[in-house]
Amino acid sequence: MLKNLLDSVEALVFDLDGVIADTAKFHYEAWKHLLEDLGFQIDPNESEQLKGVGRIQALETLLTNRGIDFPYSKKVELAERKNAYYVKLLSLVDEGFLLPGGMEFVSLAKERGYKTALATASKNAHIILNKTRICSYFDVIVDGTMVKRTKPDPEIFLLTAKRLKAKPEKCVVFEDAYAGIEGAKKAGMKCIGIGKPEVLSNADFVVDSLASAVKMFGNEHY
Repeated sequence: MLKNLLDSVEALVFDLDGVIADTAKFHYEAWKHLLEDLGFQIDPNESEQLKGVGRIQALETLLTNRGIDFPYSKKVELAERKNAYYVKLLSLVDEGFLLPGGMEFVSLAKERGYKTALATASKNAHIILNKTRICSYFDVIVDGTMVKRTKPDPEIFLLTAKRLKAKPEKCVVFEDAYAGIEGAKKAGMKCIGIGKPEVLSNADFVVDSLASAVKMFGNEHY
């Protein structure tokens, strides 16, 4: 199945947090800290709801789960506070935060002639990219500062395809979030989920990590 998906495309588009770099856990920790400021505890089961979406949307999900609401100005303030917690945690990031198989897979793809891109909702992507030194692996990088609408809206994927000079149907997206997969599909792209099949049921194919994908990719005949 992986071979069939990759044989039919010319560009591979990767999410950053949770796919290439092990930084998704920092978002969870930052939201946990914010909720504790408000007198609440976070439920580990909420982590999937927070993946791949913008700060305000994630905050609204957490508030709704607790039956509370705030004026929009207060939400902006809280979202900025969460981001400050997150950026502080990013000071810990180095090349050791790259997930197993990620850059090996990207390198192998480039050797085989695929265009490669990052499409991440993160507005702090440049911090992670600089600390992990992986910018040169990607032909195009699109982050949350370059779009108005967050996943599951397809805007970020359509912009990425445009910058790659590739048709959406000629792109495959690698995502660890349900919202990201939904956005990719809305853009007309195929999508490979990174994680659990029962969570990423809207993907065309699911692997547990890019390390597993490397084994499949490396053993297939192209």
